[in-house]
Amino acid sequence: MWLRGKVALITLGAEGLGVEVAKELSQEGASLAIHYYLAQSKDNAVALAEHLCQSGSKVSLHSGDLTSAGACEQLFQDVLKLHERVNILVNTIDMVLNKPIGDISEAEYDVVFGANSKATFFLLKAAAKHIQFGGNIVTVVTALSGPFTGYYASYVGSKAPVHHFMNELAESLKHKQISVNNVATRPMDSIFFRMETSLESIAYLRGQGVRGQGAGGQITETKNMAPLVRFLCTDAGWMTGQTFFANGAYKTP
Repeated sequence: MWLRGKVALITLGAEGLGVEVAKELSQEGASLAIHYYLAQSKDNAVALAEHLCQSGSKVSLHSGDLTSAGACEQLFQDVLKLHERVNILVNTIDMVLNKPIGDISEAEYDVVFGANSKATFFLLKAAAKHIQFGGNIVTVVTALSGPFTGYYASYVGSKAPVHHFMNELAESLKHKQISVNNVATRPMDSIFFRMETSLESIAYLRGQGVRGQGAGGQITETKNMAPLVRFLCTDAGWMTGQTFFANGAYKTP
């Protein structure tokens, strides 16, 4: 097991991709610190922790809004108090807003950029301080940053800075042999995706990509992406400063 004795912090680890990543890293022997935000995610978090503990993993749960520098630092402090170290950060924070620019309010803008840009920035800052020598940092971004697409201006725009955050951090942490990478996904089937996506758009997405066959094609599932995150935290830990577009040929940059 690659990750025995190591501790992985997963943000939004009780929903969507975070759940699958937790399972993958648990299989490699990692202890897990699972963060969740929404109150209604607590039951999912508890159930996931119980499942992983039965498999022999040590798991802690952490909740809170991460859209302030202090909250991000406090999250790391809480994990350090329980686990004594942090070796891996997997940041799956992903706030989607599917609206044209003309319909987006200032409050909506602040929410999307607060989650996707600000929270990510200060999580990476805290990670730079606390991740141990030889660790790994992976952030989930979007494959929609390459092509033009409608209604996702605030979402894609709020994810775009993360590419630059990652590049700088990879350079500044290479002396500690810490790998820093992004995983750029196509739209993944999840509760958040379906909340913001029309049935017509879902039908269209089924027809795109390497396994698209009209309305009967496949939408990317979270379980399709988690093995790549595991790879970047294990065998491919020497890779750094990269954004991996794992998008099933749906769109390429």
